[in-house]
Amino acid sequence: MEKSSQGNKERILHVATMLFAELGYENVTMRQIAQNVGIKASSIYNHYESKESILEAIFDYFRGNIEQESLAPLCREDKLLNENLEAFFRKNIMQSMESFKDSKISNIIQVIRNEQFVNEKCRTFMYEIFIEKPLETLEDLFSTLIEAGRINALDAKFLAEEYRAFSVYLFYRNSLKQDNPQENIGDDMKRLEAHIKFFLDAIRKQS
Repeated sequence: MEKSSQGNKERILHVATMLFAELGYENVTMRQIAQNVGIKASSIYNHYESKESILEAIFDYFRGNIEQESLAPLCREDKLLNENLEAFFRKNIMQSMESFKDSKISNIIQVIRNEQFVNEKCRTFMYEIFIEKPLETLEDLFSTLIEAGRINALDAKFLAEEYRAFSVYLFYRNSLKQDNPQENIGDDMKRLEAHIKFFLDAIRKQS
């Protein structure tokens, strides 16, 4: 019984994400979600008290699965000081790209990009996960590399903003074209690899 209840909760989250992505958050009702899950309309409230709480659960799922902060633990490791920088940044990008292959993540991205300018919670989440946290991590990383003498002594915050800007550009480029993120992974990966090489060539200390 408990296992079935947990299964319903996960299915509600999955179905709601698909409906929000397809129809828009405001156009979906709790009754519709319940019908698509195959449970009574009243039963959905045993798992989520409101549609807003489902949206919050979607954000939590995204935070737990996307690799936006995968650089954070790595930039504190001593091995970074001797690691090949291009390989280091490429590994991070590949981890992020791999997450886009997950259909749940892809649907969440669709929800976020559709709702970011009309839903305050989506806007706040978007800023946190795509702008604020990556910039904090990158600034910490570039500060570490500057202190270690691996890159030129530039402003770490500025470097973080410059480096992150290309990823943000790709996101909005694909959003405005209304492309499926999964269809662009190969092309975006090539662009990001070229970006990494260009960026590191510009800031790396020459031996």
